[in-house]
Amino acid sequence: MAMLIQLASWAQGERAALEKDKRMPEFKLKNLMHHKKSEFNNTDLLGKCTIIDFWTTGCPACISSFRKFDALRRKLGDSIEFILIGKDFLNKQTINAAKITFQKYKEKWKFDLPVAFDAEKFDRFGVPFVPYCIWIDQNGIIQEITTTTDVTESNVRSFVSGKAIKISLQVDKEVAGPSMPFDYDRPLLINGNGGYDSAFLFRSVLSRWNKESPPYLQPFITSMNTNSKGVPYWAGIEKNRVQMNGVSIKQLIELAYGDTVNHSPGWLEGRDEESIDFNAQSSYGEYWMEPILQVADTLPFTIDWAMGKNAYSYSLIIPERKASALLLRRAMQDDVEKYFGYDVSVEERTMPCWNLYATVSARTLLRSKSERTIKINRPAEMLLSNVPVYQLIRSIYEYNTSQPPIIDQTGISYRIDINLRVPLMDFDEVRNALAKNGLRLEKGTRTMKVIVVRDKIQ
Repeated sequence: MAMLIQLASWAQGERAALEKDKRMPEFKLKNLMHHKKSEFNNTDLLGKCTIIDFWTTGCPACISSFRKFDALRRKLGDSIEFILIGKDFLNKQTINAAKITFQKYKEKWKFDLPVAFDAEKFDRFGVPFVPYCIWIDQNGIIQEITTTTDVTESNVRSFVSGKAIKISLQVDKEVAGPSMPFDYDRPLLINGNGGYDSAFLFRSVLSRWNKESPPYLQPFITSMNTNSKGVPYWAGIEKNRVQMNGVSIKQLIELAYGDTVNHSPGWLEGRDEESIDFNAQSSYGEYWMEPILQVADTLPFTIDWAMGKNAYSYSLIIPERKASALLLRRAMQDDVEKYFGYDVSVEERTMPCWNLYATVSARTLLRSKSERTIKINRPAEMLLSNVPVYQLIRSIYEYNTSQPPIIDQTGISYRIDINLRVPLMDFDEVRNALAKNGLRLEKGTRTMKVIVVRDKIQ
């Protein structure tokens, strides 16, 4: 296939859309050479099939096609016409370069093809690359737009007989020609630049948060987004992507360096055993609650919600066949380090915690007497029936997220029933209510993994 030479977007002017099955837009070529007419326009298209070929001096594939065009023109006679439009840039260094190049190869290869040198037509028709061939039938209707690769004898014979041609470059059904131009001045795949926005293999995007869009915090990165039946464990979490919206640097770092399971307490949820087991998994108590900042300036880590300052949006997508939590974490860690410039490490430290103990009598009294699972967790009432101890810890955590982790030391492996009617945001009240049920919360320490953020040493 001919190599395509991508062209930059030219100076803005009036554009004429080229659409398949639509009439060729009005145009006029002046100073047409090697043709019986020195001027050529839409009227001259009528009665004969025509291929208009756009080319530049920087495209070897364009120039090498001249001999092919000439051979086809001689062989097929008056049934087909070729019109070449070369681009001469209007500056002192390159003016007439296309004309000089054409003349040299014409003398060498002895071809006889009509040609005009008209840079304006490249802009008018929005020519995105060369070689760029417009196939216009005897009624002046555009049938196809292709590269020179598709200008073969069999295709040209099909064209002049009114049959469809076989093209190697598929195009949009509504728009003639390769519908994805590429402009090196604009980002790839944005607004169709070089392809559709879903045509990437690997994508990493970091932007400032747009206050008009709702925040979203992805809780963890995982390699397991569905169970064995293909049912998603958690909506919005995929094994080959990360999606965050309206988050702080600290939250980005926590996701990149944290564990591959939820860092808040597990909870009882799911319609099948696989989903229940997945939601019960947690690194709560294994990882410290949030990154520790050892930086000179902590202000960039705090979001100003009123101004939308220090808030970011992040998206990372990798090929599904390569998807793994490890690859996602490594890619995200690289992004965070390159953009924000902090040193981040995961260290083991002795950290505070709450140990949850149960009296001997509580182990008997709390054992569930119901087969019905109930989870009611309101600001002033907690009613739990037929739940594991980790669900009790989760219910306490939801109203006391700033407290150190609660570590289950009860030795209870069965499900329990418990009812607390106290203001759940008052941690002392919660401790007293638990004590009345034979459960004690005592301060302790525990070795945990801690994400530490430091300024880079220059």
